[in-house]
Amino acid sequence: MRVLIIDKHPIIMAGCQFLVGSTSDMELRAAYTAEAGLEAFIDWRPDIVVLDLQMPGSPAVGYIERLFEHDPGARIVVHSSSEDPLVAAHMIGLGARAFVSKTEDAACVLTAIREVSAGNFYMSPRLAQKVATLRVAPHAKVSPRISARERDILTMLATGKSMAEVAQTVNLSYKSISAICNRLRTRFDARTTIELVRIAVLLGIC
Repeated sequence: MRVLIIDKHPIIMAGCQFLVGSTSDMELRAAYTAEAGLEAFIDWRPDIVVLDLQMPGSPAVGYIERLFEHDPGARIVVHSSSEDPLVAAHMIGLGARAFVSKTEDAACVLTAIREVSAGNFYMSPRLAQKVATLRVAPHAKVSPRISARERDILTMLATGKSMAEVAQTVNLSYKSISAICNRLRTRFDARTTIELVRIAVLLGIC
């Protein structure tokens, strides 16, 4: 089984490499950038992709779509620092076959790889229970209009990036990103940025 791990964190990558490399039936390749990961995916055609949700300069939604453009049957395990069930549900809705939080035992990654390889979906029982109990918030039935830039900002926030990280990614000041988020909170009737992101995910905006 060929496993491609795309992750920007050397420590996380080393842990995944140790786990996967310790098995006799898996061959591993690693990529530390989004573009290197895409190149390896196209050239090597792995059986499973373990994808860091927060790769710099490449929002997860668009990146997963790019993987599926090259291989509609791609089997993706999302590996994220987020434990938000809305984020997990959204990634599965985009076509990922598993969602594993980086706060969980590292062995969960190996479990997810094996489950996905067997044709199954996977989340940890704790996270799966949270996803199962989600209820759509009683907000506007019609999604507010947003620009492409606003959508990109919401998507990055949904993957766990801070406003400072978003500002650096889109080459704007922190003050500008904060002002955009304030306008979006008003438009979406959200009290906090976290609530704003939750509503946007529920409405399928990001």
